[in-house]
Amino acid sequence: MKTAIIGLGVIGNVHYEVLKSQNKNIVALCDVREEKLSKFNDVNKYTDYKKMIDIEKPDVVHICTPHYLHTEMVIYALNKNVNVFCEKPLCIKKEDIPLILEAEKNSKAKLGVCFQNRYLPRNAYVKEFLSDKKIIGANASFS
Repeated sequence: MKTAIIGLGVIGNVHYEVLKSQNKNIVALCDVREEKLSKFNDVNKYTDYKKMIDIEKPDVVHICTPHYLHTEMVIYALNKNVNVFCEKPLCIKKEDIPLILEAEKNSKAKLGVCFQNRYLPRNAYVKEFLSDKKIIGANASFS
């Protein structure tokens, strides 16, 4: 699969290193700060994610940007039938959820969200501890 990464902060670099260590086909990287792109020499580099998606036509894009940017990027990629692997949280506004789900429904692509910390022992403990408690004022599910 042709893979692209948007956002080269700490987590974006982790995605790059993991994908590279598994010999995945990273075709392009995108970050609005050109200095973050300068250390990469083996891929095409962009400062505009839309241009990158339109030109490279990746099979999957990893979205590793600040949270408030996720919704627009996820929807754009899905509208272009590009699979998305998004860092958590998927979005920060409740109103964005139906927009994202509609884009996924109308796309040939799939959406995945990274929630790797759910397996940490402390998080498993909190989930178990709260499983029989009534949470007041929260709309959360612990399943």
